[in-house]
Amino acid sequence: MLPSRGSDHWLGDGVYFFEDDFYAYKWIVQQCSKIYKEDYSEKILIKEYQIFEVYLNIETERVFDLRILDNKRYFDCAYQKLLQEKNKIEEIKEIELSDGVVINFLFSVLDYNKKYDLVIANFILNKNNYQKINSRLGYIEQVQLCVKNTKIINKIEIYWWQKHTKRYTMIWNDLFYHAQPYSKKNRYNPKKEGYDYTT
Repeated sequence: MLPSRGSDHWLGDGVYFFEDDFYAYKWIVQQCSKIYKEDYSEKILIKEYQIFEVYLNIETERVFDLRILDNKRYFDCAYQKLLQEKNKIEEIKEIELSDGVVINFLFSVLDYNKKYDLVIANFILNKNNYQKINSRLGYIEQVQLCVKNTKIINKIEIYWWQKHTKRYTMIWNDLFYHAQPYSKKNRYNPKKEGYDYTT
């Protein structure tokens, strides 16, 4: 498991997983479509891409869960501190102050890596679907997990996503109709897809 690295990753450096298998499917469709462009097909997707189900061996206190208010407060305090000192810190003064930058600061500078092995957060999707109604439920929550310590990855199994394509298609058609699978327009673009970067 090679970690993703860089300030553009939503939860900082680490190995990423989705809680719901649909998002793993959506991710491989978007990546395959991006690479193969006009030649993209479901046949290529099945041949070239796979989804894995992963079991994590971790104690609750080793999880930095941004859905918990105390942890969100720590994140916000770090954000405010970085916002004030941004121009003085060589590593970040030339880049946008994103969630990933703040989390990398917590783990690399404030030594959160000694206390936590995993970050979990919710991301809000598809608010654009509900602009014409007064709704308190007008969004979808996507749960992402970012493993900081790969030693907690206990078991990896092939997930046979091919048998769930009917369900995936129904979800995509009803909730993500603005970015249909197998389309030339189907490219990974968080802002286009109505993502809100708050947790």
